[in-house]
Amino acid sequence: MIFYYFGLYKGMWRYTSIKDLENIIKASFISSACIIVFILSIHRFIGYPRSVFFIDCLLTIFLISGVRVGIRLIFAYMKKEVTPWRNNKNGFNKRKKVLIVGAGDAGEKTLREINSNKNLLNYEVTGFLDDDPRKMHRYIHGVQVLDTIDAVTSREKELNFDEIIITIPSISGEEMRRIVNLCRKTGVKCKTIPSIGELIDGKVSLANIRDISYSDLLGRSQVKLDLDQIGEYLKGQCVLITGAGGSIGSEFCRQMGRFEPEKLVILDQAESNLYDIEMELTRLFPAQAVAPVLG
Repeated sequence: MIFYYFGLYKGMWRYTSIKDLENIIKASFISSACIIVFILSIHRFIGYPRSVFFIDCLLTIFLISGVRVGIRLIFAYMKKEVTPWRNNKNGFNKRKKVLIVGAGDAGEKTLREINSNKNLLNYEVTGFLDDDPRKMHRYIHGVQVLDTIDAVTSREKELNFDEIIITIPSISGEEMRRIVNLCRKTGVKCKTIPSIGELIDGKVSLANIRDISYSDLLGRSQVKLDLDQIGEYLKGQCVLITGAGGSIGSEFCRQMGRFEPEKLVILDQAESNLYDIEMELTRLFPAQAVAPVLG
């Protein structure tokens, strides 16, 4: 009954986690305590060695959790064997050998994500680099922290990697530029993971490992705009946006439609880009008056 209360019969053993182990420990201790109270009230331990209850509790924890972890290991092994990755000669893509810069929580999550999504992420992690001396030569999920970040250029051939993933989302812009410059000296492709803010907002997952962007190098937070004040200023006005077909101008157009201006005049010298943003605005804001001007 206590195991049922803690939900031990509802979990999927192939996904056994630390939370499941925590519930097993709680349920085992509480159930053992109930047994002790029951026997104490009836027999007062007469004929029952006290060590039996302690041994019983430990065996319960070890055997129940051991079986579940064993099932998870079997499924993990089967999942690993499902997708064969061979050389291109046999018709399969060869996995990219990846070096992860940063052996913290984000690096561990990235490695776990790569191991869990072999079909989606065609990567094989060869090692970690980190400047923390306490992590040197230790292992994370079987992958070793090989050296400091500065060693990425001096030990390039020895480390043997095809790609670099920077997994330090809380790093400053200056430090990011230093690491990116070191990585670019190796001549291999350099990527990073989304920031913690992007992950919390649900914009991306760790599966969306992406190229380095300018915002990563700037290392500063985005400017917070007072949208209500902007809306009061623009509503009912005739607004002209120059360079409307470009990357920045087109984003201005998309944002501007939310504030309901009387007319949106979009100006650009590229006819194709101007047409594309006009069609997009017509689709996004059907009631908005848009006047395209080529010039």
